[in-house]
Amino acid sequence: MGIVMCSRLSFLAVLISVFLIGASAVFAQTVNVNTATKTELQSIKGIGEKTATRIIEERERAGAFESLEDFALRVKGLGQKRAAKLVEAGLIIAHGEASGQPKPSLLSSATLKSQVAQEVVAVKKRVQGRPSSVSAEPYWVKPK
Repeated sequence: MGIVMCSRLSFLAVLISVFLIGASAVFAQTVNVNTATKTELQSIKGIGEKTATRIIEERERAGAFESLEDFALRVKGLGQKRAAKLVEAGLIIAHGEASGQPKPSLLSSATLKSQVAQEVVAVKKRVQGRPSSVSAEPYWVKPK
């Protein structure tokens, strides 16, 4: 059995954080290392002009990259850690996929912001409408 600490303000903060994290993930862009141009590669955080040139030269010399390990070993000055960070930033290693395509998204930025704002207002109204026995101070809830 554990004791859980709850408060209305922390609930609201968590709700807003979840929406904002989701919003940033919706608009992330991926770039396929096996098909990308120099400019597309440079759009990834951590890839400058020299690294983009090295990637393209190695790809032309020895063919498509097969895996993250293959990519990290073949590109001079890259290494496993940096290659992993590039993947986190949106670089993908795949065959035959178009690069520069945004990840699927059903909502535009304006629509998403509007929905987040509406949800925040709705949560605030629900929280403010609670009986006075519920204080803004944290309280302990003991699970059954």
